[in-house]
Formats: sequence, C-alpha cells, structure tokens
Amino acid sequence: MLTSDGGGVARLYSTNKVVRSYEEAGLYAIKGGCDTEIPVGGTYKQLPRYVREGKLDEALLDESVRRILTIKFACGLFENPYVDLDAVKKAMTNPQKQQLSLKAAEQSLTLLKNDGILPLTGKPKLAVIGPHADSLRYPISGYTYPAYLEMIDASRGKDSDKITIGGMKDESAKEDASPGYQVPKKKKSGGAFASMVDLFNEEQKARICDMTTSLRRVGCASLYEVLRERYTVRYAPGCDIVKPGQDGFAEAIAAAKESDVVIMALGGNCGWVNVTGGEGKDRCSLDLPGEQQALLEAVAAAGKPVVLVLYGPGCFAIPWADRHCSAIVQAWMPGPYAGKAVADLLDGTINPGGKLPVIFPRTVGQVPIFYNHKVGSGYEDVYGGNPIFSGGYVDAPSRPLYPFGYGLSYTTFALFDLQIEQTEVPTRGGVIRLSVRVTNTGTRPGDEVVQLYTHFKDAYVTRPWKQLTGFLRVSLTPGQSKRVNFAVQTSQLGYYNEEMEFVVEPGALDIMVGTSSADIAFTQEIQLTGERWPLAGHRSYTSEVYQQDC
Repeated sequence: MLTSDGGGVARLYSTNKVVRSYEEAGLYAIKGGCDTEIPVGGTYKQLPRYVREGKLDEALLDESVRRILTIKFACGLFENPYVDLDAVKKAMTNPQKQQLSLKAAEQSLTLLKNDGILPLTGKPKLAVIGPHADSLRYPISGYTYPAYLEMIDASRGKDSDKITIGGMKDESAKEDASPGYQVPKKKKSGGAFASMVDLFNEEQKARICDMTTSLRRVGCASLYEVLRERYTVRYAPGCDIVKPGQDGFAEAIAAAKESDVVIMALGGNCGWVNVTGGEGKDRCSLDLPGEQQALLEAVAAAGKPVVLVLYGPGCFAIPWADRHCSAIVQAWMPGPYAGKAVADLLDGTINPGGKLPVIFPRTVGQVPIFYNHKVGSGYEDVYGGNPIFSGGYVDAPSRPLYPFGYGLSYTTFALFDLQIEQTEVPTRGGVIRLSVRVTNTGTRPGDEVVQLYTHFKDAYVTRPWKQLTGFLRVSLTPGQSKRVNFAVQTSQLGYYNEEMEFVVEPGALDIMVGTSSADIAFTQEIQLTGERWPLAGHRSYTSEVYQQDC
C-alpha cells in the first residue's frame, strides 16, 4: 500500500497550491495512487462525495481498500486487533537493549583532536561546563519518547500555542481554510490544536510522566553526574543552548580557574523545543549556537587545558576550537547512556574508534563541501599550484577542517602489504578482489576503520575524485595484525554515461586504501576490460568485506 507523509496530502492545498480546496487534495491524491493519508485522514473522508458526484471512479476506492485490508489480514490485525501493553513495555527496554544502546554510543564517538590530554590520567580536578554538561535530554535525538515528552512539558506552559507537530496542526487548521469540512471539536486556539496537550483529556494528561522521570527510569545519567563519581568536579552550565544571556559566564570562569582540566559540553539539540535541528528546523550558520562560542572563549582564557565535547544534530564549523582546545570529541547524539559513554572515553575506559561520516568545514562559506566531489571541482588543487588559478579561497584554506572518514585513537595503526588478485577485471560480472594488512602499532587495544575508495578515470562524463566503496572496523590488541579482504563487484561501479545509460565501461580504475578520505596509504590502477555493460537489473550497492587473522 502507498500512504502519504504526515500531512502530505493536506499540503497539496495548504503549501503547494496545486488544488483548489482541502477536500480536493484527497481526490487528486487517490487518483495519483495514494491509498490512504496520515495522520488524520480528513480529506479521504470526503471521497464518497466525489464518487456520488461522478468525479471519482469507485473502482479506485475498491483497489485501495483491497490493498489495505490484505495487509491487515496478513498481519493478523482482525484476529488480534489490540496491543498487549505488558508485552510492549517489556519489549521497549530491557538490559540487553540498554547494553546495545551503550555500545552504539561508545562506537559512534569520534576523537577529532588530542594533544595528549586524553585519556585523563591520575585524579585531576575537573570543571564540567556547558548546557550539555548536566542534561539528560540533549544527547537524545528528536522523534524519540523523551523529545515527545519535552514537547508535552513545554505545552503546559504559557507558550503552548507555539508547540505543535506541523502535520497535526495542518490537518486540524483546515476548518477555517476550507468551508464545509468540519474537524473534530476539541480545545482550539485560532482554529487549530494549540498544542500536543490538547490531544489528551485531563485523565490522560495526568498519566503522562514528565521527561526527566521517564529518562531516570531507564538509567540515564548526565555527563556531570557520571564524572563526579570518578573525579572532584565543579559544574557550571554557563549558558543556554540557544537563548541569549551571559549571566552564567562568571561562575563558569571561576570553575575553570579552580580546575586542572576543563570539560566543555557544548552543541545543539534535536526536536521541537529549544532546538538547533530537527524536522523543519534548519540552521543558516555552522557556528556554535547561542552564546556558546563566547562561553568557550571566555573559559579558555582561564588558561587551563580545555576538552571540547560536541553534541547535537549536524556538525559545527569550529576552527577557533581546533586552534585553542587541547582535545575535541564529536559525540553526535549518543542516546540515553551518553553520560557513561563520554565519561568512559575521557578516562580511557574505552578507546575511541569512530570515523566522520561527513566533512567538517572551516566555515559555512565552504558549503557545499564533500569528499566525493567531481574531478575539476571541489577543494583539490587541480591547477598544480598555478598562482592565478589556485582553486582555493583568498581568506582561508580550501581544504576542510576534518575530512570524511577521519577519526583519532589512543593508539596508532599502520597499513601494509596491499595485494590485488587481478589487475585486469571484466566489466560484465567481474569481481575486484584485494586485501591489506592492518596492524596496531601502539600500546593500547583499539579499533581502526579500513576504507576502500575507487575512481574511474576513463569516463566521458565527470566522475568523483574518489568514492567510498567498502570499509570495515577492525579491533586489534597492541602489536596484533589482521588482513582485511574486499570483494567489489563491478556492478557497484556503475554511472550514467554521456548517453544517459547506467553502465560499467572499460577503462582505468584507481584502487585506493586508507584510513580516511584524506589519508590514503595505497593507490593502484587496474583495468576494466571487455564491453560496456548496461546495469539494469544487475546493480549492486555494497562490497563484501571480511577480516582474517594474520
């Protein structure tokens, strides 16, 4: 069955203006093949009227109903129509899932800079500063139960008319916009549901716990709470995530001066309240939000080593932090057990092994910037140092601050002995087989991500400088080596040629193996031989990668 995005049918009228009324949006949606709409279904309630008026073939309704009922029967919804609430509670969280959540958080953490301050040694006095330092909510993404409860909590306040989910508001607002369509009578403000709380009666609202209580029930603890169990810690929020105001700066600076090391927990929030990102929530700047950059600079001026931990959706342009901080950790949105995961990284309980899935620009002016830019574009110097056509900027380096695939460790690794099975591989049905040895050359156990990139050089259309073709995260003890094996089907290398055919063509292909898009240890050319191979029905998307003990 085909359904709409939340409020998508309504937007044919309200946003895209391709129909003349809210009701007509449903008519054109079902004619276009949409079987049902979510979340409310107001337009589809009007479809019988269009059948009676001869504007809609009833057979279209029958076809959609048949598809929907078939799925419901297959899922057993008529035999078992109700949810077993006790089973849901047990399935939602349990010790195994909590441990998996913690592991995911640990493996996602990415160390961007480290002058040797990490892992922390001895028992230094810490200042833990920033809006993320003592927050249970901010490390958790939007479209989660905590984010929903945050909206509910905010909706109880004086600004509740500003807290909405757009799809529901769009649907319910059509009473005013489209005469003749009546929305269900509920508490309204300006013709629309004022807030998420309006969807519940008083008894239901009383049963919804607050966000903090919900997070405590699954064992959440903030970074500050975890660190104070291990170190002598002084905490100061310093500022809000987005709101203006520097009233907390003095307390934060005082805490920094009394410490040996400062942990700055900064970044953004994803959801609908006090956020920097989320659905329909975008930024036009890549600077740290609100007063956070000013707070970072004020605290760093205290003269103590600063470890910056960045949270939130998206990345930030942080050239100042890169110059002045002793270490930088990109934590993203690690989830409910972020406090423990980040604390374990700081004290060396775990060794960071995450790699960047995006590029970190130096400034928003470099955007768009990505590693797989086409030949002749992007930040590569394609003119060989020509003083006129440098390919860069006059006021900043052209290369990114941190490249795609980049991430540091508390140990070191090296790649050796690239082996390629064949230097000529047929285009049709061919498989490129190669391997490389990775060794932990340091003193700690750790993870390295071995990355394979390719570049086809003989196309008659512009192709990317390099494309990630395969990768594998490998865990190694000090001195241990493993061989990482790749098997790349040529059907993964397709592109649209000058005739707009999606093909693999004969020619020269560069094989590149490294530990980031900018740290390539080996490059070797192979030849794809034979005829042009159209890939319709044959395309593949991933390569086979596995490891062997040496």
